[in-house]
Amino acid sequence: MKKTLILTLISIGFAVHVQAADLESLIEGSKAETPVAASQQTRLSAAVESLLKSTTPAQNVFLRHVEREDWKKALIAWGPAFNGTSFERSENAKALHALAMFKTGLEITAIEKLFTAGNAKNIHSEIVHTWKENLNDKNPAWDVAQIQWNDSWTTVFGRAAEVRHKLSAINLKTNVNYLKDMASKLPVNTKERALVDWQLALSYALNDQASEAAKIIGQLLKNQQSPYGEDLVNLTAGRLLFQNGYFDAAAKYYEKIPKKSDYWLEGQEELAWTYLRKGETQNAVAVSKSLMNAAFEGYLGPEPYFVETLGHLKICDYTKVMDGLKQFPKRFKNRTIELDRLAKGTKSDLLDKTVSTLGTKPMTWATFGKDMNVLPRMMIKDYKLIQLVEAQKKFEKESKIADAVYADALALTGLQGTFQAMKNGLTEKTSKARSAAAQRIKELAKNEVLEVKKILDKLHIVEAELVQQVEVAGTIAKNSTGIDPALKVGTTGSKKSDALVFVADSQEVWFDEISNYKVDVKKGCQGIKR
Repeated sequence: MKKTLILTLISIGFAVHVQAADLESLIEGSKAETPVAASQQTRLSAAVESLLKSTTPAQNVFLRHVEREDWKKALIAWGPAFNGTSFERSENAKALHALAMFKTGLEITAIEKLFTAGNAKNIHSEIVHTWKENLNDKNPAWDVAQIQWNDSWTTVFGRAAEVRHKLSAINLKTNVNYLKDMASKLPVNTKERALVDWQLALSYALNDQASEAAKIIGQLLKNQQSPYGEDLVNLTAGRLLFQNGYFDAAAKYYEKIPKKSDYWLEGQEELAWTYLRKGETQNAVAVSKSLMNAAFEGYLGPEPYFVETLGHLKICDYTKVMDGLKQFPKRFKNRTIELDRLAKGTKSDLLDKTVSTLGTKPMTWATFGKDMNVLPRMMIKDYKLIQLVEAQKKFEKESKIADAVYADALALTGLQGTFQAMKNGLTEKTSKARSAAAQRIKELAKNEVLEVKKILDKLHIVEAELVQQVEVAGTIAKNSTGIDPALKVGTTGSKKSDALVFVADSQEVWFDEISNYKVDVKKGCQGIKR
């Protein structure tokens, strides 16, 4: 019995090895491929042969390419081997065809093709196993591929891939319960849980459930696997606390954001508002002074100018209020005109140049240099624009691969209209992604123009208040006697021991000293009559 079993196992192993070896080399008596190199592909080709039962010469050609891992030739051989056959319509065939595309570099096209197969349970385990080995949840193609998720694929690609896909279609305002259910199925301290928790926190905030949002943000700060940086989470925590009136706590989170962070400017801007709402006008002015540094032009929005001007009004420093009112149009007039032209599509050369740059270089401030003075400042961190640019890059790459496959197909098998159609489709998707990226830049420009106009309207109110206060102050000073000015002693805007005091007209500022300003407000406004 044992002898029979051993012989059977040996014969099975030999048969599998023969299937993997090159038939020509066996006939000629040359050394066959090593079992280690061929074993994986032999299992796959054997699985396909078992599905086909009997094979045609064209199908044998396809299988030989698979065994040699020559996936481009396997993809080219697919049409002659399977077009018009009953196998072509099966879920196994869709998964196998998609695998050949994926291994050739057509990853987005392959994932979209794979998910037309529907239920993974109906696909041969060896084909599924090969997919599982080659496509992980970190592949960026997941973010671009347009698919309908089937839960059977969760066991193949993992919960992270499922979450990544499903979150892309979530409506944060209406899907709180859906997100809660999704989070409850994921273990804590994992990347997948962080992805869901982030969306859930935003959803709670949008639905005015601040306490629930705060709990989730606390969990995110503890999650070591979170893909969201600590600075972004701290900024979000500060905003949540500010919106609910917890100004002391909000200030602490804003202060945690270091200068090297991409979120430092936003954090400082919102910190200035927090100090203003707390009644610490001197600190609001100190923070605003940091932001007014010329080095930040092009990166800074209009809000800090309003905060600083309003702060000076609160302490009756009318000269500084006038300076702020004069400085704002100098700073934003030309920029707003250029942004408005960009938003309306009359700066097509700049728009084309920007989109082309995004397709070849990193999306950073340094990439655009002086052009950032006339481009929307928020585009560098705009998630939607980043996704569109990445999609454009991937479609462009796959279009070139499809073109190369088409050229090879013409040489090997004659006309292959399938690859030409694939190439044309990818070119069209590239064009659409590029157009969508350009449209998004125009939207961001329009939003910034509206933001500037909104702040300008507020500054007109400050200007009217300034005129009224000056008139009232003049009347009081002329008609009253025995009035002592109230002494308003300010505190430092810096929480560091190395706080420095700069004279108002200083032009030289070291970056390390920024945010270490100290502002003392003395005799700010007229006191009450004794």
